[in-house]
Amino acid sequence: MKNSKKAEIDDSSVLQKTYIYFLSTLVFNRLNSKFVQKEKKIKMLDFSLFSWFLLGVISWFIYKVYIWPYYLSPLRNIPGPPSESLIYGNFKAFFVEEVG
Repeated sequence: MKNSKKAEIDDSSVLQKTYIYFLSTLVFNRLNSKFVQKEKKIKMLDFSLFSWFLLGVISWFIYKVYIWPYYLSPLRNIPGPPSESLIYGNFKAFFVEEVG
């Protein structure tokens, strides 16, 4: 008799321990997923800030190198001799022609 009661007690304690373990892992996983989601949001925010910064630098570079000198600068309307070459412009004329 004593053995059967002890077996029943052991079984119930095992069930209690299993139930407690199950609940603790469930709660831990739930909390852990919330922290992971917050970390992902922070990482995404960092990547987003870096992306916007990089986009701003690239846009500023394009504006300063391409848009301002060719479309907005008042110096673009100053007349000059026609360009002989696409790459060298009028630079070769300085060496070919005589001075004066």
